[in-house]
Amino acid sequence: MIPRMIFMDIDGTLVDSEMKISDFDKKSIHQVIDQGTLVYLATGRKYEAARVVAESLHPEVKVIASNGCVYDCDQNLIKKPLNLEALIEAFEICQRKNLSLFFFGLSETFYSKDLPDYFKNEDKGRLVSEGERDLSKFLV
Repeated sequence: MIPRMIFMDIDGTLVDSEMKISDFDKKSIHQVIDQGTLVYLATGRKYEAARVVAESLHPEVKVIASNGCVYDCDQNLIKKPLNLEALIEAFEICQRKNLSLFFFGLSETFYSKDLPDYFKNEDKGRLVSEGERDLSKFLV
């Protein structure tokens, strides 16, 4: 049998505007997994936020998070973070352009400014959690 994989986004694809997953989608995902298909959630979300969604679907759903920097492979969690020079350059460019910048750890979000006005409340909940760090406190 030819191996099969399905990749799906979370926000605006798998979950609706109320952050709910339909029963039809859950049932369909269970069916394809039972048939031997690997299912991945591929998202810009941080890993822990994506993992919560994956676990609500099926224990075998895998995650590709932070736009590909962190992902499940076999029984391992693979992490390919940006190097320090790239992080510093991105931060400096955003500072010069007065833009917000978000860095995701596995379970934490670091951000350089207040969340932009265009983020809806449900968007804010998937980016930041209580106790996360605001980089603007450290700016000179």
